[in-house]
Amino acid sequence: MKVIGVIVFVLILIRIHGQSVLKEYENDKIGLKEAILSNGMRVLLVENHDKPEIYGSIVVNVGSKNDPQDNTGMAHYLEHMLFKGTQSMGTLDYKSEKVHLDSITKLYDILKTETDPEKIKQLHRKITAQSELANAYAIPNEYDKLMAEIGTIDVNAATGVDYTIYHGTFPKNQLERWLEVSVHRMEAPVFRLFQLELEAVYEESNMYESDPYSRLYDEFMKGIFDGSSYGEKILGRTEHLKKPSLSAMYNYFNTYYKANNMALVLVGDFNAEAVLPMIEKKLLRLPKSSVIPEKVHTLNPLNGKVEKKISITPYKEVIYGYRTEGIKTVNEPRADLMVGLLSNDNNTGLIDQLYLNDKIMDGNAYTYFLEDFGFISIDISPKLIGQSFAQVDEIVEEELQKLKQGDFSDEALEVLKKNIRKDRDYYTESNMEIGGLLEDYFSQGFHWNKVINYNRALEQITKSDVVEYANKIFGANYYALYSKKGKNNVEKLKKPPFKAIPILKAESSEFYKSVRKRKPKKTKIDYIDFATAVDEQFLTDGTRLILTKNPRNNLFELGFKWDIGSFSNPEVELLASYLKRVGTSELSANELKKKFQQFNSEYVFGADERFFYMDIMGEEAYLDSTLRLVSTFFNDIEVNEGVLKTVWQEKKSDLKYFKATPSDVLIALQEYAVYDSNSIFLKQLTHSEIKKIKASEYVQLFSELQSRNLTINYIGNNVAVKESLERNKIGAKEKKIEESDKGYLSREMRAIKQNQIYFLPNKYTTQSLIYITIDMGDVPLEEHYKLYAFNEYFGKGMGSLVFQELRERRALAYKARGGCRNGVKGNNEVFHGIVGCQSDKTIEALGVFIGLIEGLPLKPERIESIRSGIIQSSMASRPGFRNISNQIERWKEQGYSEDPNYLFRNKNRQLTFDELVEFYKTYIKGKPINISIVGDKKRINFKELANFGEIKELKTKDIFIE
Repeated sequence: MKVIGVIVFVLILIRIHGQSVLKEYENDKIGLKEAILSNGMRVLLVENHDKPEIYGSIVVNVGSKNDPQDNTGMAHYLEHMLFKGTQSMGTLDYKSEKVHLDSITKLYDILKTETDPEKIKQLHRKITAQSELANAYAIPNEYDKLMAEIGTIDVNAATGVDYTIYHGTFPKNQLERWLEVSVHRMEAPVFRLFQLELEAVYEESNMYESDPYSRLYDEFMKGIFDGSSYGEKILGRTEHLKKPSLSAMYNYFNTYYKANNMALVLVGDFNAEAVLPMIEKKLLRLPKSSVIPEKVHTLNPLNGKVEKKISITPYKEVIYGYRTEGIKTVNEPRADLMVGLLSNDNNTGLIDQLYLNDKIMDGNAYTYFLEDFGFISIDISPKLIGQSFAQVDEIVEEELQKLKQGDFSDEALEVLKKNIRKDRDYYTESNMEIGGLLEDYFSQGFHWNKVINYNRALEQITKSDVVEYANKIFGANYYALYSKKGKNNVEKLKKPPFKAIPILKAESSEFYKSVRKRKPKKTKIDYIDFATAVDEQFLTDGTRLILTKNPRNNLFELGFKWDIGSFSNPEVELLASYLKRVGTSELSANELKKKFQQFNSEYVFGADERFFYMDIMGEEAYLDSTLRLVSTFFNDIEVNEGVLKTVWQEKKSDLKYFKATPSDVLIALQEYAVYDSNSIFLKQLTHSEIKKIKASEYVQLFSELQSRNLTINYIGNNVAVKESLERNKIGAKEKKIEESDKGYLSREMRAIKQNQIYFLPNKYTTQSLIYITIDMGDVPLEEHYKLYAFNEYFGKGMGSLVFQELRERRALAYKARGGCRNGVKGNNEVFHGIVGCQSDKTIEALGVFIGLIEGLPLKPERIESIRSGIIQSSMASRPGFRNISNQIERWKEQGYSEDPNYLFRNKNRQLTFDELVEFYKTYIKGKPINISIVGDKKRINFKELANFGEIKELKTKDIFIE
């Protein structure tokens, strides 16, 4: 690695209890404070007092690249198993349970080497029998219930090539309890419920395999990292999932999950010096290892162009991959600059120009750096008609030659440096983003010097440096993956004969009870005051300006929101595509984007069902210059008929992609099932209608749109923003016009008197995707606190009934959730449920979910945990300054005049289980259920499906405009 600058450690604490030393780095804007404990565990702390929350994670320096070749997917599967508890958490009697768990382990070891089909079946029957006996002692989801009770949100884990991470965001006063549970889960984990969780991993694999672009990515990784476990699927090969080894998994844990191979990451509202003694006391319980195995990774060489052709995507795709060094040695700023010259957020790169000039349908370039290896990829979507792979090869090579020959200006390079600095400042506002950077720092083994000196290194890079690097990377040796239009055929597994684990009368282990006794310090909840959190003004009667201060940096956001969307006028969706491709009568699209880029700002247009948007992000110093440019653009939009073909192609390709993705098809099916002809997908224009629209009509549409009500949302510190907007005549209407069409919000749901099923067959998906909807009627605002409580109890998170019953007890689904949405004031509230399960599990999964709706299991002992979770999570879920104005707007639409967490604080503290049940009986129980299903018809028993309601089988043309 080329070392830039010298790191200076500044000692902050001399000693803490004679053990650890906290250090910080000079000139570190992020403010990392780091300690290495006596057991070798790293502690990485960053204080951020903007919000009363802490992002926390335990990082293990092991990932899929460490998986044994005969047990791929091991790191990921182990990640799942570490949610199952320990010898004292998640069990009522570990001693009795262990007898059966040991038998299960031995049976899986035999299964691993068995090849006789009949003997394999016998082993599975024995495993199932022992699992049923062991499961009688298991308490599912105890870890998740504890995390929910202390107010932890986003509880999850992630496995990558280089790492495994266990993370969540929790209130600042819950640090001690979060640490206690997080450390305990690593001390003596027990891999109980193994057989059931294996099915959940299958379901997760099914979910990704059903997405053609996930499979495309897997194929690319296998090719670019050929010869190394870097190219293996993180979830592992199916044949290894079929024959897992529990012994190998325990060995894997005991080998890699050691203190000197782990780190604690905390980012948020705490004092590092004050919390270190408590952190140290807990983390020192974890043992170290004298030897952590290091796996040597090598790649098969790419000799010339190595290519592969497949047929799995809804339209043609090409990915070119060029290998680089790993993160520890790569000159990251140089690589970022080079790739930025190809593709960037301002669309001024060489590949971007191919897209803007209608030479390809779409294209991007990316960097991807791992510990030992990396790559730079160029992803191209060829034009739908008349463009061959060979033609794409040729035009991409032409652009790479320009880069290699230095066909770009020094000014372009300097502007790009400024843009990159801005983007890095923006992403380090978030606790989670900073946490992710710290996780990479530990797991990939680079020096923090790379982060501290990134900007300095960026400034030192010259044009000749970039040209030299481009010639090195974009040489003759590379990998090319071509996907033609095709069907995504995947392996379909059979549903195993598992029984649900028993429901225990006592639901809490001794460990669970001990944690609940640890009362956190009381802390003041920081509620949002609508009157002081934002400043609302009016430029004119029809233009509202919302101002939010930015306490972190000099980056502003400016959001324009006009009150018309694609439901009322489907042309606005196409208008957004048109505006991002055109300039003015004086400036081409490329010249306009470069002007914005010079002002260190970028813009994007978009439309949803209700609004049309333009969002700008930039640097405060250029705010007025940016607004002058915006005004010029608004008043002089280019009329360009040539751009329309690209708009047509993009719309057509988007529809192809949507139709090829089962989860997207489910959205369209549910819209039709619930709203009939008022589905947003049936309000869109046909392709023939789109082709009739002229460029001048798009320009006229935007001119008319500017006479509508406008909300401008400004986040920044420029006190003169209002004057600048007025000076540039942005949003300067003389009088307020009528309110916008509320058609989308006032849509009536399809009236059904009994359960109704809408089924769309898809023989290429491994999963059935199920969407459940119930019209709840109008829930008065004063009862919304019950709605939030019901969601926690029923289907929000891993401790809920839905997750516990469908995934933990029966292994029927990987994705399973449900709950009520409080809509816009005056509209009915709606219950939504979603399940993703193997197609031959459809009947059973649907039966369990409907059973929960029709006969709610009563567990009144959970009410205290629900109360605590709602109150505590209100601190961890408080929006940051970038999101606070939008959150207030949503609350106002729902009818709130103040923060609902404040409004319901006393009711939440006194909430009873009877109130929760009363809510369920009043608004959900006994109401007709609308069911949408996308799945493989041949793998579903329709006679049994009809028991849940009348079935209406549909075709794709019924739910989409062609």
